[in-house]
Amino acid sequence: MVAVAESPLYEALRLIGVNVVKPPEEPGKLLELVSGSKVLVVESSVYRRLRGELEGVLGRLAEPPLLVVAPSRVGEETGRFEEVARRVYAALGVTGG
Repeated sequence: MVAVAESPLYEALRLIGVNVVKPPEEPGKLLELVSGSKVLVVESSVYRRLRGELEGVLGRLAEPPLLVVAPSRVGEETGRFEEVARRVYAALGVTGG
């Protein structure tokens, strides 16, 4: 399991064996980070910034990891549900969702 986060709160995941890393600054490093991982936890603020690159990387993998977008801080609005709904609509071929 890999967690990509900027917040120091995510460092606690190391206690359960999660590889916690800062967002890569170099293009192409993201593929290195997620290859071979079963689960990828991404802090929501990082996800918003890296969404396009992340989707491209996950699309190239034969077995992409489960993507978990976690809040950056307590009480933050993330828009995750709207994004999930948009993806489900797209997968079903429904427009206007």
